Amino acid sequence: MIFSSKGWLRQVRKPEGTHLGRKLRSLSREEWALLLWAQLALIRAQIAVWIKPRGRLIAKSSDCTDIADRNEAVLREVRKLNLAVERVAEHGVFRPKCLAKSLALVQMMQARGYQGGSVKVGVTNRRGKMEAHAWVEFGGAVLTDREWHVRHYEELDGAKVS
Repeated sequence: MIFSSKGWLRQVRKPEGTHLGRKLRSLSREEWALLLWAQLALIRAQIAVWIKPRGRLIAKSSDCTDIADRNEAVLREVRKLNLAVERVAEHGVFRPKCLAKSLALVQMMQARGYQGGSVKVGVTNRRGKMEAHAWVEFGGAVLTDREWHVRHYEELDGAKVS
């Protein structure tokens, strides 16, 4: 509390972002590098979404089987990549939608040698309008979203986002 010019005591609010600033200062070089990589991956993915002609991101797939290694250490590393993408999507230079986030994460996973992650696309009818959504699945785990949320979407079978 402070004493104002009018003689009243009032609560002083901390500026928003104070916690974020402290958190950012406490990050290691490796964590900073991961966040920067995630931001660049999101920018590349967003550009791909913008410039690829409609329908070119989705290819027909005869087999979308998940060949991910179900090793806990691998899943933990993939979750770190996912967290970096989520944090940068929330606090970075722009707010990407689900497709760009999913593409960025899969590209980062592939760059680290984690094969088997796939972008899933689903649709639902919400208040009379068709709504589409994208997410990543890896080793049976839903990434870039919550499992309860993606259950509301009917997955497009045989579609592969590339």
